[in-house]
Amino acid sequence: MTPDLSSVARVCSIRYATPEDAAALCAIYKPYVEHSAITFDTIAPTEEAMARKITHTLERYPFVVATLEASDNPIVGYAYLSPLRPRNAYVWSAETSIYVDSSSRNHGIGRALYAALVTEAKALGIQSLFACVTCCDRDDEHLSDASLQFHRRLGFEPIGRFPHTGNKFGKWYDITWMVYPLGPFEDNPTPPLLFSETTQSRDTNSHQSVPQ
Repeated sequence: MTPDLSSVARVCSIRYATPEDAAALCAIYKPYVEHSAITFDTIAPTEEAMARKITHTLERYPFVVATLEASDNPIVGYAYLSPLRPRNAYVWSAETSIYVDSSSRNHGIGRALYAALVTEAKALGIQSLFACVTCCDRDDEHLSDASLQFHRRLGFEPIGRFPHTGNKFGKWYDITWMVYPLGPFEDNPTPPLLFSETTQSRDTNSHQSVPQ
């Protein structure tokens, strides 16, 4: 199962991130840090820190960006996987993160990024994807239920809500954990591959076209 892309226009291309993308990714992420409760980060990362994050992530997991060729700011979103927990028995599970530029939302870019992550996760042998979504009892100036509904539409299922988990902008927020099972959940599975072990046989633009 992959996110349904039947309604996605051919509006963007998906490729693997590089450290040179750090400035563009920082520009996308900074408003989420400063004006949104979607992330519990309170200090935006530097370009150097973002470049290190990209390099470190790509050793083990996919890190992808969405680009618009006809735009002055061609990178309009990014997504990556990270460990769910550090202990060895968790290696078949990964956490997802996704951020789309505020001017490019509702155009299928997030859905295309997720489709790429799911394809990559399956290729590595990861069997469950988890999303941690900030939520509250009612919308406020820093948070709506858009992320929760977006993940629901993609097929993520809520599996637990943790109350009063983070305080940002002087307000308490809950988090909801959601799961996207990939399977096949057989006994004694083969350990997942590292992303860095597979890139030799991959085209770095293997997600260039977003299917309609």
